[in-house]
Amino acid sequence: MTTLTAEQERLLLKRIETLRTMDGKTALRLNDTVFKFLCALNANGFIDGDEFNRLDRMRYEALMKIRRVL
Repeated sequence: MTTLTAEQERLLLKRIETLRTMDGKTALRLNDTVFKFLCALNANGFIDGDEFNRLDRMRYEALMKIRRVL
């Protein structure tokens, strides 16, 4: 299985965090783009199911502006 490089993961996480500051149609479009990209990464073997779930949860929480308290 191929994995993302540190730089690729950093860029993806930056896009996900950008959702926190956006509103309206722009946020929905970026959310859709990120979700489709995550699905493509998973389908092509770049990330496994656990990594997909982790990144997808981060995407959802960023869109809904949920801050996770650990």
